[in-house]
Amino acid sequence: MQAAQPQRRSRGKNKARMWTKPDDGIVSVMVLPLAVTDPADLARLEKLFGAMWSIKRAVQHDARAKIGAY
Repeated sequence: MQAAQPQRRSRGKNKARMWTKPDDGIVSVMVLPLAVTDPADLARLEKLFGAMWSIKRAVQHDARAKIGAY
């Protein structure tokens, strides 16, 4: 007898239309500085960005490996 597969949880369909780049191709971006004064918040933020960087590198590594194997 097989174990039951757990149901995949989701929050439902997104009601908004998918974002697409405007026809004129102009998109505004504003870069804001991040001011963190609390040492505990700074350490937490550094861990967060470090984890994001590690995940990005791992995904790139896996993609390169799969392309090489192909």
